[in-house]
Amino acid sequence: MSNLSIQELKTKVENSYLDSSLIENLEQIIINSKEYSIELCTALLKLYQVYPKRINTDIIIATISKALAASPFPDFALVYAILPSYLKLSEVFQKFVELNFFLETGRFEIFWQKANAFSTVIFDFHDSFSSGIRKFITKMISITYSKINVDEMIQYLNINKEQLEILIKQNGWQISDSLITLSPQNIQENNSTKKIEEVEQLEKLLTLALQ
Repeated sequence: MSNLSIQELKTKVENSYLDSSLIENLEQIIINSKEYSIELCTALLKLYQVYPKRINTDIIIATISKALAASPFPDFALVYAILPSYLKLSEVFQKFVELNFFLETGRFEIFWQKANAFSTVIFDFHDSFSSGIRKFITKMISITYSKINVDEMIQYLNINKEQLEILIKQNGWQISDSLITLSPQNIQENNSTKKIEEVEQLEKLLTLALQ
């Protein structure tokens, strides 16, 4: 098996979309790389459609967990739509649907309760799952709140006080009397960046969906 980079694989997928020899390379990238590519994830799932005997459920779990961690982008919906019907109805993938629901509806404490109970499945294949989810929740909190209680923030992000202190420094927030004040400049930058990223990702997903 050759060790291809994400960009090399993207080029190969574009040039030979139904080449079964790409499956193993795609699987290795999804499992081993910390980078995430919705193009490669969907390419692998579409190859599984053509070569159903090559389907690896563990790889699909890694794929869909990465897509979920890409929130607020609609990657999860696209990846889930490509899954075989029998997997969509399975208990494992129904749990992913449940996790996505709690994340989308801002019920973050319940999301972490469910995710932690489910952790042996999702974390084994995707070390950056938690950090991706926390990044999304942090953005949502920055948009929604100007101030938030320390204990609430810890619950929403499922972190400890030491981790929260690091996050506060990274984001330039202020803390006083157990109340975190979010930086207005940081919020504005987050909103602008989020809108640009969402437009770019939506264009990308529409292209993939129409292929």
